[in-house]
Amino acid sequence: AGAKVRDGRDPATGITVLSLYGRTRQPTADMLREVDVLVSDIHDIGARFYTSISTVGLCMQAAAASGKPFVVLDRPNPLGGDYVAGFTLEPARTSFVGQYPMPIVHGLTVGELAGMIKGEGWLTGLDTLDLKVVALHGWQRAMRWPATRLPWVATSPNIPTFESALVYPGIGVVGETLVNEGRGTATPFSLVGAPWLDAATLVAHLNAQRLPGVHFEAVRYTPRSIPNVAATPRFL
Repeated sequence: AGAKVRDGRDPATGITVLSLYGRTRQPTADMLREVDVLVSDIHDIGARFYTSISTVGLCMQAAAASGKPFVVLDRPNPLGGDYVAGFTLEPARTSFVGQYPMPIVHGLTVGELAGMIKGEGWLTGLDTLDLKVVALHGWQRAMRWPATRLPWVATSPNIPTFESALVYPGIGVVGETLVNEGRGTATPFSLVGAPWLDAATLVAHLNAQRLPGVHFEAVRYTPRSIPNVAATPRFL
């Protein structure tokens, strides 16, 4: 999270790889000079504060500015298309981590989101964008990821499983406070802890809320440094 990714070269093909998570977050005109079409094949997890979908919007702007078509290879929303929850982003809080005025759990596929970004004018300069979406086949809005029967490929280092994606929208918010949210463990976003925290009291309070489908337990754990995943987790 937040680590800079350098440009590189694909060892199998020798193709140059230009990072959009390092010195620049948006393709430059020079990057796109010899590009015929810009294709987005990014797997989102259905949460507003996930930088992959911010990158999609920034690429849409770059494609429009360079007069290049932009194609989205659509993918299922792992949390399903019927699940929408959480408060809407306040404009003053817009950032690379949260770029669009939508709920925390948005219920959109990446292709649908791209259409909304353009259609609702959430980003500037997209009026002339040639946007195409390669549609999904066989996915229905009520389907969460396990129903697709597709293997889960980690969408980022700390989202190694569907279960981590499922709890991320809630625990990701908690992680902005002075706690560890499971980074530095084998189950990120499934744990919340801190040296100052009274686990028994917190667990009793949370379980008393009777949240549907959720049960809390007190555990003791120590975050550790995991290279390329969580090098410096909180309370290491």
